[in-house]
Amino acid sequence: MARIFISHSSRNNDKAIAMRSWLAQNGWDNVFLDLDPQSGLAPGQLWRQALREAADRCQVVLCLITPEWRASTWCFDEFLLAKQLGKCVLPVIVGNLDLATLSKEITADHQAVDVLHDPHGWERLKEGLKRAGLDPETFPFEPGRRPFPGFEPLTEQDAAIFFGREAQIVRGIDRLRNMSEIEVERMFVILGASGAGKSSYLRAGLWPRLKREDRKFLVLPSIRPERGVLTGKYGLWAALESAFVEMRPAAEVVKDLPRSRGAIADFIHAEKAGLVRLLDCLRAARLSTLLDTGASPPTVVIPIDQGEELFNEEGRQESERFMDLLATTLAQDRRIILIVAIRSDSFPRLQNEPRLGSIGKVPFDLPPLPVSSMRLVIEGPARVAHTLVGGRFALRNNELVADAIGTGRFIPRQAGG
Repeated sequence: MARIFISHSSRNNDKAIAMRSWLAQNGWDNVFLDLDPQSGLAPGQLWRQALREAADRCQVVLCLITPEWRASTWCFDEFLLAKQLGKCVLPVIVGNLDLATLSKEITADHQAVDVLHDPHGWERLKEGLKRAGLDPETFPFEPGRRPFPGFEPLTEQDAAIFFGREAQIVRGIDRLRNMSEIEVERMFVILGASGAGKSSYLRAGLWPRLKREDRKFLVLPSIRPERGVLTGKYGLWAALESAFVEMRPAAEVVKDLPRSRGAIADFIHAEKAGLVRLLDCLRAARLSTLLDTGASPPTVVIPIDQGEELFNEEGRQESERFMDLLATTLAQDRRIILIVAIRSDSFPRLQNEPRLGSIGKVPFDLPPLPVSSMRLVIEGPARVAHTLVGGRFALRNNELVADAIGTGRFIPRQAGG
């Protein structure tokens, strides 16, 4: 199935064909166009059906906006279906019309690109497609990092070598977009057995891709409870401090709000709506960086790894305060989503936790990595490493050989964590 769907009016077939050619010339050749005699729609097949069937693979729906597209009820239905499925939608103006005349429903959460009148339009479209790309190859990989970290789970810096979970990533991102739109279910729960890859999926899979969608999501650093979900090295205070350092909000946005770890803790303890105020400050800082001044405030995503640690006796007091704080904050602010990676056998404790009982939960099953994906898990990072180190890594007989390093056999750890 294609990674990019082109939605267009039948009166603009020439523009659709030209767009497909431009996409292919710029490296995006996995495109669905209903006119294509091989990969397009068969006689009698509906676009709606085709998009639903491609839900696990389709990453982007490219809407070619023209006066004909805007006047077509069917085209707008395609746009609404793409939103309903949680797809990344890129409206591209290829016809002679004013951006201001487009429906707010089209422009409110989707950055329209005008390739007809904007001299930088095609470059903006390239950037939009790159940011929408879920493929690991679209992420940078720091030289010197290990392409195979052994038995350690992958982290947020390892998106470029996270292979084998493409379909689950597409489904997860789609569902999170829907949760952001509807604001009913507020907790996305990644379930799997120990070693199934929950941490890698959260941190190297979902986290970097959500972070790219900066119009829709504001993603905090991952929290790990350990023995101190508030005060620990990877606790909430540290995550908020890191978020303020990264966002660097302007002085008029920060006002009298704290930014250091200790001051954040004191402020939240003293203020009933302290966490809400801090998150609103981060949202304002994000909005100030966007070119589109009419963008809606982003949904804050709070990722929690190793969620079963919330129920350990050691650190239990902080966990209870943390869950009280989450319940209060989510009741006051509907633009927050929790992502919790937790072992399946601990899920009943999360379900039965009274502090979080009113929060709608979306269970997401993450089965062990299938054997059919193992070749990709090995070859993908090897390909990245080969590019970085000038060919020192080679694939021989389906096994990675460190032929110039002499470190022995690498153990791929895409499935673990």
